[in-house]
Amino acid sequence: RLASFKTYNEIMIKNIDRINENNGKNFEYHIYGDGILKDELIILAKQQKSKIVFHGGVDYEKLPNIFNDTFIFVGVGTTIIESSSAGVPSIIGIGDYNAEACYGFFSQYDNYLLGEICTDCDIISFEEIFNDICKIDQKDYLKLSEKHRNKAKRFNIEFVAKDLVIFFNKSSSGDFNVKHSKLRYFFSNLTWLFLNRFRILND
Repeated sequence: RLASFKTYNEIMIKNIDRINENNGKNFEYHIYGDGILKDELIILAKQQKSKIVFHGGVDYEKLPNIFNDTFIFVGVGTTIIESSSAGVPSIIGIGDYNAEACYGFFSQYDNYLLGEICTDCDIISFEEIFNDICKIDQKDYLKLSEKHRNKAKRFNIEFVAKDLVIFFNKSSSGDFNVKHSKLRYFFSNLTWLFLNRFRILND
């Protein structure tokens, strides 16, 4: 989704000309997804010399073909896992963070970071990370690709399920009976829908 907290799209658009000029490249930036920021981002994209393409929403089954033609992926959330499992070096964009920076490559962290705010993570500019990857040869690129495949395996449902079982076994003495009012939930949800419908909220 082209949502306001996904600031990396705007940052990449603003930096792609400089990235290409610094490295003698002709990278294109292809944006997948739709949302309220699309028109604003299109206006910004028209101000750049580099080719920027808006594809809108895409069917899930088309992702493998998209990843096959991708040099680097930039994003947050589960799509980082998808792109990494396809062997695409993936940069973790930062949500709700307006500096022209990112957390670097997905493979460099030994945690479950997928773009949420991280207080003790390394921050690097998009320009710098592209300058670095443009210097490596194909052999090192393939090594980086394999590191991403291996990191994505950590999110395999079999491993995640084992972690969940361990967690719940450790928590078995806790009280999981959550009491809630159905009427209160109904009005809370109705209020939330109303506020979003009239764009008072943007969730």
